[in-house]
Amino acid sequence: MVNIDEKGLPEYCFVALETTGEVVMVHRYQMGYSPTRKGNEPWYGEETADAVNADRGITKAQAIAMKNGSMFGWDIPAANPNLYDENGMFKKEKLKEVTGEFTGKKFSDRYNLDEIISKAESDGWEVDTEDFDKGGDWIWLRDMHNRMLQVKFNTFNYQFFVWNPLSDEPCATHLSVDLEGQEWYDYLLNLFFKDEMK
Repeated sequence: MVNIDEKGLPEYCFVALETTGEVVMVHRYQMGYSPTRKGNEPWYGEETADAVNADRGITKAQAIAMKNGSMFGWDIPAANPNLYDENGMFKKEKLKEVTGEFTGKKFSDRYNLDEIISKAESDGWEVDTEDFDKGGDWIWLRDMHNRMLQVKFNTFNYQFFVWNPLSDEPCATHLSVDLEGQEWYDYLLNLFFKDEMK
């Protein structure tokens, strides 16, 4: 068993990277992650991370809160394990604490990075993986000929931000509920996510 603090966060836990499936370690109140090894080989898979955590008494709720804290900071609501159920999903009654009255589309699954890149390229996007290739979490999708859009997509947490040539600030994000129903925005949601929940 690992030490748990008054907020319910364990001293450390294990999570699987969205991009590669590699299991990494995150430490309470520290940003980023550390690689893990079993002998000389890395561990892979969310099921492996869940099993290693369970052996140490760490729940899915605690692991997802730790993952969010390590990426976005430890003072955000999403770093609170009490917001999640036993499957690591937001409790419906707690969702407002994170997103406000979020009434937008919800999906039960998402495409992997190779699928996203393949689909984007076949649909005419220029895909820039320079940051990702250097160890970062971001890729860019650009179409300055037809759609006149640039999309910055996080391969770790699947958040995205959209710019057009006239905007200094993003004109849309993954939380832009008001844009749902517009063809270009729904296209982006369906590029990254699948199996919409009704």
